[in-house]
Amino acid sequence: IVPVVDLHSRFEIEEDSGDFEADEQRTITVEVNDMLLGIQVDHIEGIVWLEEDSITPAPDVESGLRQDYLRGVCARDEDHLLILLDLEKTLFTQ
Repeated sequence: IVPVVDLHSRFEIEEDSGDFEADEQRTITVEVNDMLLGIQVDHIEGIVWLEEDSITPAPDVESGLRQDYLRGVCARDEDHLLILLDLEKTLFTQ
């Protein structure tokens, strides 16, 4: 049995606030602190591998998320900035 976390509830986001259809929702599996968890997401755009040195601290901007939940950011290309969550803090802090 793998517990599933709903990030809509965690971040207090309305489920119909996105641009994606319900049939695009997926559950991704992650391992955090030796625990296997599922995270429900609205949409998966793709999978990327990042080098640690490509991650920079998150700028102090209004993102709707607590700043301490952010691991950092990474420029995917000129037009796309990836916002990376710190899953340990996101899932295990109040």
